[in-house]
Amino acid sequence: MNEIFDFSRFCKYFKYDLKQSWRSHTVAAIGIGFAGVLFYFIYHVFGLIFGGSWNGIPEEARFMILMIAFTVLEIYQAKTYGYLTEKKAGSSWLMIPASGTEKTISMLLNTCIVFPVLFFVAFLASDWLIAILDPTIDKSIIALLVEGFREVKTDLVAGGLGDTLSISAFPWIFMLLVSMFLNFTYFLLCGICFEKRKIISAFLIILGLSVLFSLISVPALEYGIIGNYNFEFEDIADGQAVAMLNHFLNWATAIVCVVNAGLIFGVWYRIKTIKH
Repeated sequence: MNEIFDFSRFCKYFKYDLKQSWRSHTVAAIGIGFAGVLFYFIYHVFGLIFGGSWNGIPEEARFMILMIAFTVLEIYQAKTYGYLTEKKAGSSWLMIPASGTEKTISMLLNTCIVFPVLFFVAFLASDWLIAILDPTIDKSIIALLVEGFREVKTDLVAGGLGDTLSISAFPWIFMLLVSMFLNFTYFLLCGICFEKRKIISAFLIILGLSVLFSLISVPALEYGIIGNYNFEFEDIADGQAVAMLNHFLNWATAIVCVVNAGLIFGVWYRIKTIKH
């Protein structure tokens, strides 16, 4: 058992791995995490140059920057451990006294938990501070998200749909988290599998899978192989709509979890079999 996983040895390796990742990717981490601050200054510099005024940044633009920065963070994971495919650096890493399972868990913790959490803390905290200091910005992104959720809930209750739909935030949050986990793990796997053009190769695979899925799903839907969806939305009863929504969410979550398991196994297997 100690050859597969030893908690004390894992803790030492995880601390070492975290320090190495921070040293190697500090600039990228700061740039991505504080993309909102960078955009804030660029926006106002151009505003002063071309408009001569200091106006508040639209909420849509701030949310867009958040999504773009997070997407960049996901893609960047192809480079976080990309050095493992290099002969010198990869060979040195293989000599570190830790099992493949411990190295895999450390990779996943850093890639799928530590980096995203640090990103959101940096981005949302800096946005909150800007909202406090700049009177032209009414609310921070956190406040806008909380307010938006409350408005949706209030509107559903006011329309008499609150009890009918029985909406719970947990399944949607869980689906969002496992989807994020999938994206990070996918780019991590591509980063340690491809020696060159890691990001381009990752996108080519996504493109190929999208085309394949379209070629399979369109005929399947047309001939009713995966179900008959010839209906009008206004003819669906509330209870049926809830059942359909829950059915879709459950199946989507299950599929994403299975794909996640496959990607995790792929990372572990690649680490176990990597050679230079």
